Amino acid sequence: VTRAASSDSRLSALSVSDGTLSPAFDPAQLGYTVTLGSDVETITFTPTVSDAGATVTVAGSAVASGSESAPVAIPVGTTPIAVVVTAADGTSQAYTVVVTRAASSDARLSALAISQGTLSPAFDPDRTDYTVLVPNEVEAVALTPVTSDAGASVTVAGKTVATGSASAPVALPVGTTWIAVVVTAADSTTRSYIVAVTRAAFDRPDPSTDGEVAGLIDARAEAARRFAHNQQRNFGRRLEQLHTEGERRAWSMDVRMAYQRAAPRTRQGDIFGLNSSDNLASQTDFADLLPTRFAPEGRQSAVPETHAPGSGRSAGESAQDMPFAVWSNGFVNFAEDSGGMLDLDSTMIGVSTGIDYRFSDSFVGGVGAGYGRDRTEIGANGSLSRGTAYSMSLYGSYTPAPNLFIDGLLGGSILDFQSVRFVTPTGGIATADVGGTQLFGSLTFAYELRDDGWMVSPYGRIEFSRSRVEGFTEFDAGAYSLAYGDQRVDNLSANLGLRAYDTIELPIGLLRPELRGEYGYDFAGRSSMMLSYADFGSRTYSTLVGRTTRHNLEVSLLLDLQMAGGWKIGTGYRTTIGSQSQRSHTVDVHVEVRF
Repeated sequence: VTRAASSDSRLSALSVSDGTLSPAFDPAQLGYTVTLGSDVETITFTPTVSDAGATVTVAGSAVASGSESAPVAIPVGTTPIAVVVTAADGTSQAYTVVVTRAASSDARLSALAISQGTLSPAFDPDRTDYTVLVPNEVEAVALTPVTSDAGASVTVAGKTVATGSASAPVALPVGTTWIAVVVTAADSTTRSYIVAVTRAAFDRPDPSTDGEVAGLIDARAEAARRFAHNQQRNFGRRLEQLHTEGERRAWSMDVRMAYQRAAPRTRQGDIFGLNSSDNLASQTDFADLLPTRFAPEGRQSAVPETHAPGSGRSAGESAQDMPFAVWSNGFVNFAEDSGGMLDLDSTMIGVSTGIDYRFSDSFVGGVGAGYGRDRTEIGANGSLSRGTAYSMSLYGSYTPAPNLFIDGLLGGSILDFQSVRFVTPTGGIATADVGGTQLFGSLTFAYELRDDGWMVSPYGRIEFSRSRVEGFTEFDAGAYSLAYGDQRVDNLSANLGLRAYDTIELPIGLLRPELRGEYGYDFAGRSSMMLSYADFGSRTYSTLVGRTTRHNLEVSLLLDLQMAGGWKIGTGYRTTIGSQSQRSHTVDVHVEVRF
């Protein structure tokens, strides 16, 4: 029996991976269409034959019945694809699917760069308008556009540019030039990006030579030094009180006011010439409230002790009875400095407070906090710098041998500055806000010789501080706004000194004159910082941050009157003579109450 091979060359089913067959599949219908979006680049077919003995190909490649074909690439436009079924007897039949892929409508840029200056704001594919500021010496710029879709075309200033390539230079007259970047999608959709390039009418001056700029830079540096120095002196004064238990346990609040004037200096490079251990917070340079003849000298925490008048404690209490002690002080300081490029007038207000605890006969330690506020006026045009500092500190005093004291301090601060700068070329104002951090500390060795009411103490001290003012950008000054780099202010000084006082009993209280002399040497050098005009960063300038004087000799005289009820009033004078012909004078008054 001879049975003929099947002649069935039909499909029983046909489906596509994307789009929809039109019309719906019918084994007797041989022609179909499929419409695809512009983002579909390939398509696959799944044919199923009516007769199991038949074979099928898609775009010339064999496919198993009921299986998905290999992907078929679909370019933009119309592409006919043949699905051919061959029956068992060799009879064949072709189904034709015409696939139409739409052209892309993506007329966006994925990137845009300019050869000079900086786009403002930063490039965003969905933003179409930008500005660029360039100095007068820039006569032309080139733009480099990159299209999001490879099939799109782009022109810059009317001239075709290959995507990812730089355009021909576009000439820039003085003033503003609008440059159009036009993207045409594959389906002819267009989008225009506009870049407004402003060329300065003249070269802007080197800002590092501007006295207002230099004055603000040095004002911030000196304020950072003063913040650290104030805490070092405030806590140093407290550490001196820890040398005597009666002084330590006399809880107190001290308020001081000081005025300092720096004599004109011959050097014309450093805006500030104060020594790193000499600043406007002169109230902290003096050690008062020292033991009187009514208070035992030295640390005798294990035995009963009689306290100074007004201490607020009973005569029978011992150090072990009152291991804690609290102290605080506040101050207001005014200063004038007529040296350098511009006159500088400063006001500093601050508060320091702490609580300490006697851990043993030989060691007292504590924790404290501080707040400082500084205002410095630069010149006569309205430039000024405001600064605040919030600090925390650990401190302690150790007695390894009778009359020998080792005092230590370690603290940190959070800084904040606001500046207002007079813009010399335009007469306008530039403003800025900037933060910073600070680390400071000191280590002091002192030996005290005491007798009935008097004391003489040679001492040596090492102080350090490291301050960092973060980089920032000014605003409100247009093309004359400046961008500043990080500013680091370091201080490391060594000091040798001698202080002495005597106590004189008067009918109204105890009078104590005190004399102190101190020589200091600053090891820290000048640091530099970078700045530029904010609208372009290709040209930067370097400026030196003013360094304090290397050598200085300080002599101070205090006069305190301790009265009944815990009140004390006093006044003092201090003069500092430094290298580079620098000299300053300080007068202060203070009031203290013990509670």
